Amino acid sequence: MLSATNVLARGFLVVPTDRRSRAGVPVNGLYAVARSVLHVLGWKTPARAVAIVDRQGRAWGEPLLPQLELLPRLLRALGLSVVEAADEPHLVASYTRAAVDAGDDVVIVGMDKRYAQLVTDTVWWYDANKDARYTPEIVRKRFGVEPAASATIMVSPRAREIARTKDAPMPERAAGTTTRVDTSNLVAPSP
Repeated sequence: MLSATNVLARGFLVVPTDRRSRAGVPVNGLYAVARSVLHVLGWKTPARAVAIVDRQGRAWGEPLLPQLELLPRLLRALGLSVVEAADEPHLVASYTRAAVDAGDDVVIVGMDKRYAQLVTDTVWWYDANKDARYTPEIVRKRFGVEPAASATIMVSPRAREIARTKDAPMPERAAGTTTRVDTSNLVAPSP
């Protein structure tokens, strides 16, 4: 399960922009996606692989927009089925639940900390930015909570702002502390 636009956008920030196509166009975000997929495929060949592409989830500026346009083609070339739809994190959660319900093991490739709440003995989360594979034990060590309880995962100030607009109770962040909120509503039900 690949959170493709998440990896593209974050990889764009991490991989140097000197990665260019033969035409001279930056492809550093695409390089990050390909590297992540190939790394995970090296662990075990999956029965099926799905990539979620969300063109609406963020503002896509230059030079990332041309890379977004090439992303589905790259993913298909790597052998992944591509789902293009809005609300990437929820779709990743839904497809993960459906795969687990079908008896499959799942590796989620993405850099969004909310994926920690999906980790179980049969669901791993691979953070390509940190090159870290999260099992339940690693989630406990990294975040200090059980994966199932990690719906209280750290969130950004923007997420707190969004939650406030939905009348969600939100603790204020004290200087030097981490705010934790219940994000269990961010995981979509199985399709």
